Amino acid sequence: MATTAQGVDVGALAAAIREDVTDRLATILVAGFEALEEDGRGLDQLQRADLTQWALDSFDGLERSIAEKLVGDLTRNGVEVWGLPTNLADLLPKDGDDA
Repeated sequence: MATTAQGVDVGALAAAIREDVTDRLATILVAGFEALEEDGRGLDQLQRADLTQWALDSFDGLERSIAEKLVGDLTRNGVEVWGLPTNLADLLPKDGDDA
């Protein structure tokens, strides 16, 4: 029985996870802003912008962190990985690295 090589496009997977997390963050922020507004304690535009920027900054490096974990776990289990963008390509195993 022939075996099929396993592989994962880690770049697409990490990007999809990051996108889902940021979508959820946006939903949380909007709901929070609306709740404060309804309660009569709404934030002004500058406060909203500051809070939004702080939240986005807290996710800097999330895609790299996800990709690094996926690459490590998958290659340790013999799964080929590919698909990382140039800014994350250094996470891919080098030729000759043990999987």
